[in-house]
Formats: sequence, structure tokens, C-alpha cells
Amino acid sequence: MYFHITENCNFSCKHCCYSYGNGKQGKDMPFELFEKAIEKYIDLINENDNYITLGGGEPTLHKDFWKILNYSMSKGKVWLATNGSTTKTALTLCELARKGHVAVALSQDEWHDPIDQEVIACFSEGLKEYDCDYYTEYYHPDRGKEDCYDLREVRSVKVPIRGGRAATMDTLREGCPCPGLQVKVDGSLYTCGCDDAPKIGTIDDGIKEEKYRYYNIFEGCHKGENPLMREE
Repeated sequence: MYFHITENCNFSCKHCCYSYGNGKQGKDMPFELFEKAIEKYIDLINENDNYITLGGGEPTLHKDFWKILNYSMSKGKVWLATNGSTTKTALTLCELARKGHVAVALSQDEWHDPIDQEVIACFSEGLKEYDCDYYTEYYHPDRGKEDCYDLREVRSVKVPIRGGRAATMDTLREGCPCPGLQVKVDGSLYTCGCDDAPKIGTIDDGIKEEKYRYYNIFEGCHKGENPLMREE
């Protein structure tokens, strides 16, 4: 389940499917609103063995990032991606991921600005390349084994998804950036991460539209809804 905890980003990557940042000052999700959202959905998240995904924006730029992260870790499994631009924060996240406390992906590809090589080395050490059609991932070859808790990852996009700033690029692929319920910084609920995804409710009011009362908040996409799960 994806939480847009901030609209701020210090990069302006051409392939970004969300278009946050770009020199504009955005909003942060208030911690109290994030807490309310987690309390509302945490049972469903854990019952479905899903992650609390912290995103945006560059999540580490949220003024209460560590408070949000610590709270999230006390409630369930956490995954986040970072551009690694704040060296001290990135190195701390790398060590937390290495020890299995939180899953962290370092975004590294041709569209990202340069970052401290120490961060890249910390995330890359001992990882193996796994090539896919549209992106390349690097993660520990023993991940999932009983004695391996390393949750570091390096992710490189090869073919961007159409949307956000990436909508202006020549070589693109169709698809949804993030299937499943999206919680925006103001608490609005959207069916998925597509630019034209419909707003279906708010954290305060819940999912009110009858069409989405049985929407699968983890797998559904508004272009192919899977209305299998009640909100309550």
C-alpha cells in the first residue's frame, strides 16, 4: 500500500512517473494523518503480507521522516525507495536494510543526478544483478534464506512507464506505476498510481463510491479493477 508522504524531491528525473519536485516546494503529509491512515488499514496490510510503502517525492525529505519510519516499522513491514542524495540518511537506511529491519531500494540509472559513491558502494556490496524486461534490480543472492535478512536493493529503470514527466519521453511503455491503493499527502485515496486514476475517497471518510466498495486495494488498477475486497 503506497503512501505519498511528501511532494518534495530534490531531483527532476526525466523518467519520473509522478513529477514531484522539479524545483517546486510541495507539501508533506502531516504525521497525524499518516498515523490515522496506518491505523485504518494496518490490519489489512498485515493480513495480506503487504508492505507499508513510503514514497512521494523523495520520502527522506519529509520533515518527520524518521518519526514516520520508526512508527511504520513498529506496525508492519516497510519498503521505500530513495535517490540516496542525503548521504548520512542513505547510509543509515542501507545499514538498516542490510540487517533486515526495513526494505530499501536505491534508485540508480541514467536519469538520476550523481550521488556520493560511498552510498552506491554501501548499497551495492555483495548484490547480484537480476535483469528484467524493463528494469534491472540488484539484491542479495541469498535473500529469503533463513540466515539472510539483507533487504538492500539497487533498482535501475531501462524503459520508463508513461506518466508524469516521463509522458514527454520518446521511448516508453504502458502500465501502472503502482497498482493498488494510493494515499496522497492530503489523505485522498486513489485506485492506483496512474495519472488519470480516479479519486475514490479520503482517509477520514473511507471509500464512499459504491463502484469501489469491493475494490482490491492491493492488486486492483482502475483500468482493470478486481473488486474482491471490502474496505471494512
